[in-house]
Amino acid sequence: MATTIKSAVITVCLFVAAVGLYRYTQTLQERKNSDETVSKIYTALNFYGKNYDKTGFLHHTIKADIASYNDGNGIAHFTNPVIVTYRIGKDKHIEKWVMSGEQGQVRDGDFALMERNVVLKPLFKGAAITKAQSPKVNYNFKSNLVTSPDLTILHGIGWINSGTDFTIDLNKDISTYKGNVNAIYYPAQHSAH
Repeated sequence: MATTIKSAVITVCLFVAAVGLYRYTQTLQERKNSDETVSKIYTALNFYGKNYDKTGFLHHTIKADIASYNDGNGIAHFTNPVIVTYRIGKDKHIEKWVMSGEQGQVRDGDFALMERNVVLKPLFKGAAITKAQSPKVNYNFKSNLVTSPDLTILHGIGWINSGTDFTIDLNKDISTYKGNVNAIYYPAQHSAH
């Protein structure tokens, strides 16, 4: 009988040890899997995307040579991005603004950060400017404000303005500088009769 009790005790101890070892390896496996699935990155070549509002109005298109989306933080990175913004102008026609740069980041429906040789142009008649240039801009999709702390150059017909702490409101076509403002105005070209 002593042998049977001894065998039963050894069996129970081995069973408990096996269950403990099994549980421990499962915990290690879960940790390993959770580390692997923290974030997924998706990459696309020749990317083209559209952003509509709830009524179906097209607000933005984004085109880029390379797009990488990080599922973990919700930010997309772009190479050579071009963002076109659509809005209804004062005369009820659709007005387009196009912004391009060498690098960009976008969080859907929130903001775009464009870097390196950023150019902003209106693609409609009657705009106050013909072009804006800056090394880096932040475009807030919700407020339609484009801002830059860096030197930004505005071109218009017969004038060039530059300065830092730049803001342009794409809703109202109003731009402001808060620092280092410089303005150049060219005389109108008169034709001889």
